[in-house]
Amino acid sequence: MDEINEADAVLDSELQRYLKECFLYEPDTGRFWWRHRPLSHFETSGMAASWNTRWAGTEAFVSRVGKNKAYLAGRVTIDGEYVKMLAHVAAWIYVYGVRPLSQIDHKNTIKSDNRIDNLRQATQTENNWNQTKRKASPYPKGVYKPRDKKRFVAQAVLGGKNTFLGYFDTPDEAHAAWLKAVTPERGDFLRVA
Repeated sequence: MDEINEADAVLDSELQRYLKECFLYEPDTGRFWWRHRPLSHFETSGMAASWNTRWAGTEAFVSRVGKNKAYLAGRVTIDGEYVKMLAHVAAWIYVYGVRPLSQIDHKNTIKSDNRIDNLRQATQTENNWNQTKRKASPYPKGVYKPRDKKRFVAQAVLGGKNTFLGYFDTPDEAHAAWLKAVTPERGDFLRVA
């Protein structure tokens, strides 16, 4: 893990405090709820009363964003500026008090499932490893059949390089070869289907 410098740690701690003033996060469900926000968050007591009457107690981070509208997001006001924040990043900061060093991976691949035990830090590569199989392919992960061949090919990206693993008589044999090759490198981020 990369080191977090002192200035970043202070900013993260302030952001965590602010998120906890604004929201109640339920780690078992991954849902956020607006809290009754303190007067210090507003310019006037009238603005605070109006906002709290309308929003306090309602669910937060309910906007759908990203490809296929799969991620949940919301807006918070920090130092007078609206900031869009993804719910899984907010959950991470809320619980751990630090921003993720790279990305947050949803272990079960459901991008709106922001339960803290479903979230983990990941590199882009690890996040890619945890993707589900492309629906367009009739074959298991790591397997394809060239048009001009009667056998199936197994290939894998190992150490960042595309690696040919061989020809096989069945898709299951090719997939078994792929699985054997990628398991040591991918560990907990391995997704078979």
